[in-house]
Amino acid sequence: MQDRLRQLTDSVNDRRFEQEARVQREVVRSLEEKLTKAREDCSAAKLEARDVLNKLAEEKEACRRQNVTIRDQKREIEILRSSIADKDFSVG
Repeated sequence: MQDRLRQLTDSVNDRRFEQEARVQREVVRSLEEKLTKAREDCSAAKLEARDVLNKLAEEKEACRRQNVTIRDQKREIEILRSSIADKDFSVG
């Protein structure tokens, strides 16, 4: 009788253990899926950040070139003004 009771208790405990193990496996699987998704999201965010930084670098370079052009044009305007002023003085 005690043997039978022990067997039943062991059987119940085994089933509980198996059920807990199933639940834990499911939790682990779910966490692994979330981790995979988070890694994918992180990779996508890194690519997006890299694209934004590249675009900013391109815009910065374009602005630098514009500033050089503007500076050159201002210099040329000053040279022309000076040349015109010199001609005005020589005529007058």
